[in-house]
Amino acid sequence: MKDEDKTKEQLIFELMTLRKLLHQLTRLDKVQSQSQCLPICADCKKIRDEQGLWQQVELYLHRHYGIDFTHGFCPDCLALRHLEIENFLAAPQNV
Repeated sequence: MKDEDKTKEQLIFELMTLRKLLHQLTRLDKVQSQSQCLPICADCKKIRDEQGLWQQVELYLHRHYGIDFTHGFCPDCLALRHLEIENFLAAPQNV
């Protein structure tokens, strides 16, 4: 009986996770299907909203479409950051 309860709990958790994912994918589909172009800064990647204010892309997409983000580093940026840290630590003023 205990294993059966655990299995039910797992199934409920998985179902809730899938529903949340489906909801996020549906909202993402709305973003992709829009015919408008988003004005985005070529340097900092902020998006200009309907009021003319510049917002980080993550904030804009969250506010308009409920999309949440996680952050990490792609391999290229991770290598660059690693090199920057090594150079900083090797600099004479940091010894």
